[in-house]
Order: sequence, then structure tokens, then C-alpha cells
Amino acid sequence: MIIPNKDGMRFLPALLPALKAQAFADFEVIVVDDASHDGSVEWIETHHSWVRLLVHRRNSVSWRHAMQGQPQRVADLGVP
Repeated sequence: MIIPNKDGMRFLPALLPALKAQAFADFEVIVVDDASHDGSVEWIETHHSWVRLLVHRRNSVSWRHAMQGQPQRVADLGVP
């Protein structure tokens, strides 16, 4: 699952534990951060080390950064 994040700290404390608590556990969560300034990256690193983070230090168009998570997942699956 790819989650784009731009200063989304207010959503993460509910979202990430809910994903972790799912009965179906055969999935990976990739958060693609678009230069957040609200501490969300640090919070994820501290409280949810099971989440893969792709962090962009400069702001861009969120959908472009979110799409960068897709090749990460496809490469992990061994799909050309």
C-alpha cells in the first residue's frame, strides 16, 4: 500500500495502527513523504519502524512522489 504524505501527521496516529491491526497481514506499507514539516516522518520512524519511508526533502507534486513508491514495490516482487 502506498500512502502519499504531506504534513499528514493529524491522520497517521489513526491510520497506521489500523493498518497494522488488519487481519490480512500480507502487505507492505510505503509512505512517500513530500517534504513534510509537521514531524510526521520522525513520528513514523519512532513509532512505526515496520513502515517503509521514501522521504523527499524538497516539495514537489505529491502524486509524482507517490508514484515513486510503485517501482519500489514492483522491484521487490521481482517483476520486470
